[in-house]
Amino acid sequence: MGSVCGPWEFQAGGIRHPLWVSSVDGTWRAMVKSLSVNVPLGDDVFVRPLEPGTRP
Repeated sequence: MGSVCGPWEFQAGGIRHPLWVSSVDGTWRAMVKSLSVNVPLGDDVFVRPLEPGTRP
């Protein structure tokens, strides 16, 4: 049981990720082709909407 990973050269959002991962015995392998990182959500996203008819 376990896994082996390749060089940690793939970087997204300031976080490094291994270029490849495999099982110790080599029965499965995976390679990073792309990596999506969630968009950071600032506090302004969670501001309560204005009441109808009011202005900012």
